[in-house]
Amino acid sequence: MLRSMVISALLVAFWAVPPRAHACKCRPLPVAEAASSARAVFEGRVVAIEAPKEENGDARVQLAVVRAWKGLHTEETLWIETRSEPAACGYVFVADESYLVYAEGESNDALRVHSCSRTQPVAEASEDLQVLGMGSVPNSPPKTPELTATAAPANEPPGRGGCASCSVGAATPGAQGRELGLAAAGARFAPVNVSRRGSR
Repeated sequence: MLRSMVISALLVAFWAVPPRAHACKCRPLPVAEAASSARAVFEGRVVAIEAPKEENGDARVQLAVVRAWKGLHTEETLWIETRSEPAACGYVFVADESYLVYAEGESNDALRVHSCSRTQPVAEASEDLQVLGMGSVPNSPPKTPELTATAAPANEPPGRGGCASCSVGAATPGAQGRELGLAAAGARFAPVNVSRRGSR
């Protein structure tokens, strides 16, 4: 009788305990392997956090890119997604904090982060930073220079001598004087054609 009462009490206690949520279990990869498998590796400061639109959905986090080691070149800010529940391997970001992010995804417009990655606060990422190095600051895409045509000044007077585009070779002073003298003489003694009328 006593034995059956003890067994009954144990069964009641067992069923009264609520089931525990399954925690996310994973093994973090070494730094080099984690960086190689990630699509993007960068340091980012949390600018905004958007709560999931539905229960157990994905949260969206906007980060300002400080420096990058892989995948990012010109991006200054970007959005990433993560599960909202830590039990579902979601990563919990805090506003205004800086993180070393290992992101996965098909493109930079669809990056995701989970708690099994090596994503962590920058203040705790000394081991990773020693392996990764300094990184690089994303650069803005170069702007195409605008070509502007320079218009010639309107009503520009012609050069001396009536020919603005003529090139005159240099002449010695003596030769130049003789040429000017001949030109003046030709102007005074230029032949004049006179047409005579026939006599009626």
